[in-house]
Amino acid sequence: MNIEELKTAISITPVPGGQDARADRFVRYFEARGIKTVAFCGEGLFQEGATKKWTKVERGKFGFSDRIKSKLENGYIGPFFLYLLWLIKIFTLNVRLAVRLFGCQRADIIVLHECSRFPAVWFILVARGGVFHYDAHDFYSGIEPSDLVSDFQRVWIYRTNRLLERWLLRRADVFTSVSDGIARMYDETFGHRPETVRNVADGASAEGTSVRLRDALKLRPEELLLCVIGNCKPGMDFGGVLCAVRELQPGAHLVLAGGGHESTKRLARDLGIDQRVHDLGFVPTRELVSVVSQCDAACLVYVDRSDNYRYALPNGLFQSLAAKLPIIYLDLPEIHQLLDGFGIGIRLAANETRNWIRAIHKVRHDHGFVADQKTKLEIASSELVWQVECHRLERAILNGLASRRKV
Repeated sequence: MNIEELKTAISITPVPGGQDARADRFVRYFEARGIKTVAFCGEGLFQEGATKKWTKVERGKFGFSDRIKSKLENGYIGPFFLYLLWLIKIFTLNVRLAVRLFGCQRADIIVLHECSRFPAVWFILVARGGVFHYDAHDFYSGIEPSDLVSDFQRVWIYRTNRLLERWLLRRADVFTSVSDGIARMYDETFGHRPETVRNVADGASAEGTSVRLRDALKLRPEELLLCVIGNCKPGMDFGGVLCAVRELQPGAHLVLAGGGHESTKRLARDLGIDQRVHDLGFVPTRELVSVVSQCDAACLVYVDRSDNYRYALPNGLFQSLAAKLPIIYLDLPEIHQLLDGFGIGIRLAANETRNWIRAIHKVRHDHGFVADQKTKLEIASSELVWQVECHRLERAILNGLASRRKV
């Protein structure tokens, strides 16, 4: 069997529609090859987004107060009760997904972008057959360090997820992930090494928009505009860059291009700079690069919180490269290896205000450095292209088809 024989595909992601740039990119890859693709997205796996019946249980958020949750997690009966609720939620989501999948035409290939929905996919594969492609966006067993999660999460939730992912990987025909570091961790933990397909921006990510960001924010030409691209995540630390913006009175501004930045805005208010921190919310992938291209520099605020963050290559990195923005980043090995290969970026040894101020001053006043960065960014953006990653994706699919496993 070869790729030309694939006529239909299904893509499944728990992220609401349009907000999973990687899943959207995979869908466009299949459609460009004439493969009719149906995409399921959102927590409840409906086009409208998350189900309203269950609160999210990831990271210990069960809809209870912290006091009650702490008592439940640390007791004897409580953890079992919480675990039962979590299992009911997963079961409900998988049943709903299975019903929706049965309502679709049979797919020659199913792409799953998150492991907890595998039971529904497995059921469909047993009933109808097809190629199973697992695309791991993260190393899910190492997203949060063990010392920052409760015993309940570590013993009950994480162990179950690891068993589920082990089951999934034994049945995957195609396995891809986002970076070489993540691939190594999967190989060491599960004995399965994915093909690395990086989150490089494709042509659709660089489409134009009528929005002129500096005009919309009413900034003067001499004012500095920094940006952070991506949804807010636990592995981000905004303390250093926000304190730097506060010290650079009054001509420095920071744009947040992503969702979930309520805590970032609270910190900005506490620092008295909320008027200079601008939350754009979710920006459609097709417009993002064009919107942020008017910024003076991009800031990557990911810290070494866990194995997963240590080896991540986030979407925001590649979207910053596509926008050809000088990049200021904290010292993480996977990001440093990529950027250092092109001589791009200012690496900060520590997330300290003085380091951010020094780097921002360099971007603001060293015109020779900025011109050199722009030249190198042109080279990087011409080499880090989705067409190259498409070849990796195609190779992974071809290898999977050649060594097809039965479910």
